[in-house]
Amino acid sequence: MRDDPTYNIEFRIPREFKYVALIRKGIRHSAKQDGYTERECDDIEVAVGEAVTNAIAYSSTEGCSEQIYVNCNFSPSRLVVDVQDGGCISCVPDPLPNPSIVSEHGRGWILIHRLMDSVSVRCTDDGMTVRMVKEKSHLSHPQHTPIISNK
Repeated sequence: MRDDPTYNIEFRIPREFKYVALIRKGIRHSAKQDGYTERECDDIEVAVGEAVTNAIAYSSTEGCSEQIYVNCNFSPSRLVVDVQDGGCISCVPDPLPNPSIVSEHGRGWILIHRLMDSVSVRCTDDGMTVRMVKEKSHLSHPQHTPIISNK
């Protein structure tokens, strides 16, 4: 059993781009409070922003939920973020596309895969869910060296 608490933070936002910054900043703040390094917080913020932007940009609103769901599970060793589109996006057959140099599409997927430790795509009746995992580095837990005094 773990001594440190595990907790969830959930966001439900309208399918509008103006809410992406709110999600990015909220998750970044929570990750920082949970002991992630500045670099890890940067990675998490960018990856989550890309996933939420994709959920908004590549979904239709016809017959779909009007909301995007983001669930963050913080545990002592890692953060798991699920971004669900609400049933509007077809599953991506290859979760790591090879975008051409001139194409602007697909670069968000590349960023997500490079910035997070693990990425997976799951399709259900509720839509496509992108799961991103970020392990907490050893830098987040500095080793305390005892101070030895000759006094």
